[in-house]
Amino acid sequence: MNSLSCSRVCNGFHPEPRQNKHENAFGGEGWHFSASRRKWKIDRNIPPLEVDDLNRDVLKALLCCAAFLLAACAGPMQLREAQARAQDRLAEYCAGRCGGLRLTRSQKIKDRWLIDFDAPAQKYTVMVDDGGNTELTVWDK
Repeated sequence: MNSLSCSRVCNGFHPEPRQNKHENAFGGEGWHFSASRRKWKIDRNIPPLEVDDLNRDVLKALLCCAAFLLAACAGPMQLREAQARAQDRLAEYCAGRCGGLRLTRSQKIKDRWLIDFDAPAQKYTVMVDDGGNTELTVWDK
């Protein structure tokens, strides 16, 4: 193989011959240069990589942290979050037409929050479930 064809294929790098079948020109294992095919190829005789105990412990710690964060996000809805979702839903419905709104009562029944608002002409009840879905009911006074 002449240096012109090698410089065209491997950009001027001339690999040294391997000392044994598992070592390449860099002294590591895995890849070697095939002169007959003029390209780098992987040596299939190398055993697969094994995960050491440190990597396994780090992976366990990351999984525990991810599980903890997901559990914190999936907890039951609290009063303030339910009131905020109810106010957002009511503001979307009213769009400034309902007059002065006043929060009158909040109660939890099973897995839903019932949030009551009073306005001059009507009473509004917003039902908020644990998934964040809302349902608005309008009552005339």
